[in-house]
Amino acid sequence: MGTLHRLRFEVVLAIVSSVLGVLTVAAPHWLEAVSGLDPDGHSGVLEWAAAALLMLIALVAALLARENYRRLLAQRDS
Repeated sequence: MGTLHRLRFEVVLAIVSSVLGVLTVAAPHWLEAVSGLDPDGHSGVLEWAAAALLMLIALVAALLARENYRRLLAQRDS
């Protein structure tokens, strides 16, 4: 996968993860509504864990995208 394709993937992953993370914090029961499952018995633990994981994925993807963007600029300038 080329640097540009990797950059695009990482940006999309960061955006989608961020949106889903914020959605999970704002409306925590959307996971249960979509899946029909309630593994934590409405305690909210699963929702907080999912929100934290989604935000972590968004952060890592954004940092990787920044690095790939810098690499792409360096290739273009040389």
